[in-house]
Amino acid sequence: MTHSTILNLAAIILLIGPLATFFRKNVKRDSLYWIAIVLATLCSFGIAFSRVFGAWHVDFSSALWVTIATVMIVFCLANITNQTAWRLSPIICIYMSLLAVLALFSNKVPVASLETAYSTWVFFHIFTSLLTYSLVTIAAVSAVAAVLQETALKTKRKGHIISLLPSLVDSDQLTKRYLVFGEIILGLGLLTGISINWITEKVFLKFDHKTILTISAFLTIAIVLWIQQRTGLRGRQAARIILVAYLLLTLGYLGVKFVTDVLLA
Repeated sequence: MTHSTILNLAAIILLIGPLATFFRKNVKRDSLYWIAIVLATLCSFGIAFSRVFGAWHVDFSSALWVTIATVMIVFCLANITNQTAWRLSPIICIYMSLLAVLALFSNKVPVASLETAYSTWVFFHIFTSLLTYSLVTIAAVSAVAAVLQETALKTKRKGHIISLLPSLVDSDQLTKRYLVFGEIILGLGLLTGISINWITEKVFLKFDHKTILTISAFLTIAIVLWIQQRTGLRGRQAARIILVAYLLLTLGYLGVKFVTDVLLA
């Protein structure tokens, strides 16, 4: 077993750590929870940093670890700035653990490095893309939590974990909040992408798969925010549209990279 594999396995275990704190008798955002969430974040950040230190590796496994680390950092900040965001930890931890497992099994794909004369613009574009994906991830997870709470209310059956998730009202508020943030940053990401295209190729848009999917996600999020503002759409109906937007973002970033770096490698 290689050193890299051991670190990946350790990170997966630590990512599950915050979930384990939800099986205590009195669950709260205490020091034990913070230790678990910070350790998970630091470990995933350490692996991601080792992948991009010196050169930005563009392979699928590295992209996953950078994504996991960014999501965990943004989620930690959400925990600090919002009183109910921490209750999303079970879903976040399960999702990030699954991505970490996928990163582990795709780790054998040859590593490529990003080399460009326009590194400042490129890395700013990468930063906005990662931040967008992290914010929309939290919004999507909040939407899933809303669906679970809505289902539990209708069936009058609440399991231990579901009872600890944010309430239906809180989930809807978290969804809208991080969806708005994500849309703003996504708009900046599209502008930086247009700038890079103009600097490098003298064209505003390249209609490749990534661009089409990203623009579609931007428009879908704009539509759901507009509908929510006009009609107060929430719960299961809003979650369906939000998850479609999240799927488009995922396909535009990780999906395209998975096809090019894994399936076609």
